[in-house]
Amino acid sequence: MHNIKTIFFVVINDCRVFLDDYFDKGVVAGAVAVFLYCTILLSKFISVRNMKRNRILCICMKIPFVALLGCYCYLVLGITVLSRQKEAVYILNPVPFSTWGTDIANLIFWIENILMMIPLGILLYILWKPFRKLGWSLLFGFFFSLSIECIQLCSRRGKFETDDIMNNVVGMVIGFLICKGVDRVLSFVCSSK
Repeated sequence: MHNIKTIFFVVINDCRVFLDDYFDKGVVAGAVAVFLYCTILLSKFISVRNMKRNRILCICMKIPFVALLGCYCYLVLGITVLSRQKEAVYILNPVPFSTWGTDIANLIFWIENILMMIPLGILLYILWKPFRKLGWSLLFGFFFSLSIECIQLCSRRGKFETDDIMNNVVGMVIGFLICKGVDRVLSFVCSSK
């Protein structure tokens, strides 16, 4: 029981430290994402003159989630690359489950890698229809995580580990399932009225 409590406090503290270090610039990244999103929308509005009001309202309601996505992406970049020192050598560990059960530090990394991707699964589900299908979410989670691992390997600011990719994909699926569950509950509640 003591280990669970220790793990919980380490994970919470790590999250707090990363938020303290990268949140301000993450907000700027979120603002840039909103600017780009609104620029693209403006070009769509100009080209499509007869857009329905409820469609416009739906698009505008996504703006806070676009801001969160921009902030989130910067936080992930900070956690996975910017917060690390450059190593002298490239570190590659392609063996699945090689870090499982080795020590408490690796267990914490497993948990943090899963937690790190849950918001992405949620935000993509909310923002774009293709990500309301598990296959697209799995595919995007895999390639997003693979990109992170490749950046870490090429910049020598972390290890390329298959375990990280697997854990990130699990986090993406959890985020997807949370949204899917909320969708089902809402549709059930709304249909029973």
